[in-house]
Amino acid sequence: MSAPLRLPGSIAITLVLSALSLFGCGGGQTQGAAFDNTKRDDGTAMTALQKQLASVSIPRAADVAVGVFGERSLVGVPLEGGKPWTFEHPIACRPVVAGGVVVGVGTDEMFGLDARTGKQLWARKAGGCIRGVADDGRVTVVSARPVNGRGGIVIAIDREGQVVRQIEDGSNIGAPGMIDGFVFLPWDGRYVSAYDLAAGDEIARVQLPGATRAFAAGGALFFGERSATRFDEHVAQAGATTVTLPARELPDHPAWMDSGNDALPPGALVSDRSRLYARPLATGAAGIVGDRYAATSGRVAMGFDAKTGVLAWVHTHDASFLGGAAYEGGFALCDAEGRVTYLDAKTGAVAGSAVLGIPIDACVVQADAFTKTAADAPRPLRDAIAGALRLPHPDAEPIQRFLLAELTALPDEAATETLIRLVDESAAPVGLAADVRSALGARRSGASFMLTTLAQRYDYLEGALHVPPVGPLADALAAMGEKRAAPLLAVHLLDPVTPVSDVERAASALEVLAGPAELPALQQFFAAYRETPDLPLAMAVAHVARALERLGSGDLVASAMRDPYTSDLVRSKLGAPAAGTKGPAK
Repeated sequence: MSAPLRLPGSIAITLVLSALSLFGCGGGQTQGAAFDNTKRDDGTAMTALQKQLASVSIPRAADVAVGVFGERSLVGVPLEGGKPWTFEHPIACRPVVAGGVVVGVGTDEMFGLDARTGKQLWARKAGGCIRGVADDGRVTVVSARPVNGRGGIVIAIDREGQVVRQIEDGSNIGAPGMIDGFVFLPWDGRYVSAYDLAAGDEIARVQLPGATRAFAAGGALFFGERSATRFDEHVAQAGATTVTLPARELPDHPAWMDSGNDALPPGALVSDRSRLYARPLATGAAGIVGDRYAATSGRVAMGFDAKTGVLAWVHTHDASFLGGAAYEGGFALCDAEGRVTYLDAKTGAVAGSAVLGIPIDACVVQADAFTKTAADAPRPLRDAIAGALRLPHPDAEPIQRFLLAELTALPDEAATETLIRLVDESAAPVGLAADVRSALGARRSGASFMLTTLAQRYDYLEGALHVPPVGPLADALAAMGEKRAAPLLAVHLLDPVTPVSDVERAASALEVLAGPAELPALQQFFAAYRETPDLPLAMAVAHVARALERLGSGDLVASAMRDPYTSDLVRSKLGAPAAGTKGPAK
């Protein structure tokens, strides 16, 4: 290994002294600031350290969900099943799960719990709030935000509750990682330094702009926030093993990971309800396990292709998601009712669940060795989207608009049938109904489904008590040049139960689709409504007039334009002079 990067002895140690008063006595202390901002490293030391640690096994972490309820209670449950545990303690900020421990803080005391059982392991006097935790089964390393909010504090605590190392620095120190006594500390969002706990020295660093978090997954260590860079032989090279997720314009702009520089409040934020979940590959080329990542938005979870960003599945839930984690083969998502649902990564099918037992305000999930998949056949994407579009909750509208656009873009002709059903059943929430109709009108496939629907008519005696969505169907069929729609549209044109707005769109479609067989219906409509003062009907009359002219009945239109009973509004829509300015009748 390269020689340690020794720190300047002239740096003041007043920050360290304040750390001692914060955390209590005991343990090794830094001799000055933890990081030398003037130091430059070409990556040689970090490469040598990686080679030294390459054969060291990173222990798998506990698979557990921990919920926060109220201001002084935690509840946890193992993902593989078992009885939930509870722990009572004032809670100042969101607890953090790492390795086999849960670390929380409140009323100037930091505590560590066994993640699987909730048994208290240790407690120390402390203030501030937790940014991140690392744990290797022997030592727990906590990165905390100081009470004054500036700089960073790191303490290492053994299982007996003894502080074995304390670090304080003016830099923002993010969420740490750990391998075999070496702690990896992201700082100032630019560097990751390897710190030897035993020696109390920074021994290597690598420049990774944007990295605020170190974390273990699947037996490997990663650094990042918006991306994940694996700690492997390439970590200090230009071609580091880094994976990012495809960009998708989702409501609330969900992030993959929170900033490691932030300490979260006890209760859930909007960013907890709208979140991305993915697990980077621990070996081989950079990538995402299973080529799938998930996104949550309130009560909706979605699966995306991790290479292309294409939507693969949608799961609609009956409570808002507050937290979760990706595991090998799926996603463990925790909701506000205190349930953890396992979704198959490939299909989105429910693979199982665990129960915390009570409604919660926030949730933290850790899934490392856990796996749970479902053998169920995938639900057609169009039907899964329709399920989400039926949610009656106003807060679901942004994600519903996103999913409606996805449904509209599906090449599957059956997606047209799904849209027709949504309109026919008035299944979408009121605020989304007009958009669903517009989406149907924008479809350019599924003509057979449209024609079947258009053939239906309101018939009280036969129990057919709804009118087909004539307007959107007319728009779509006209754009497709589907002449088979003409006789059906002609029937709806004359049907008094057809809404006036749909009459206008049917007439517009007939302007281009009508043939000689529709002439009688067009003539009847023109004669009945050429005197109308109503704008939508006048527009419909104008469309019909142009259809009549195209089909050789222009003399009927010309005669009507000379008739003083034809409304001026209709004349204006046909470009004819008003009644008071036209020349003498022939």
